[in-house]
Amino acid sequence: MARLGAFFRGLPWSDLQPDRGGSRVSAAGGPPAAAAAGATTADLHLLVAYIPALGEAERVVTVTFPAIKGRPPAVKWINPARDEPPRQIIDQLWPSSGPVKLPTPGDNGTGANDWVLVLERL
Repeated sequence: MARLGAFFRGLPWSDLQPDRGGSRVSAAGGPPAAAAAGATTADLHLLVAYIPALGEAERVVTVTFPAIKGRPPAVKWINPARDEPPRQIIDQLWPSSGPVKLPTPGDNGTGANDWVLVLERL
């Protein structure tokens, strides 16, 4: 709970709106309980999504969060199970429209593959 509290204290969580229907983020495979749960700010400055565990292997996450004026968002994977620095995705080619497919990092060190995805416009 302390890790979760620290994570949300670093975000404008009160500005986040649920991504109902998965129009911004979705995860392939699995039952409905393994679906990605995401939220964005109204100005699309920030997207946060939890990708639930579905085994140990990587999962493919589809994100629709277009680059604005040629500037891609900063992309980070946060391990919800361990205190470790975020995993930054660097040099990701990001389109100005359409979806992007991102693989999760796989096993988070606990035998599960749940992760938190954060995309932020800097």
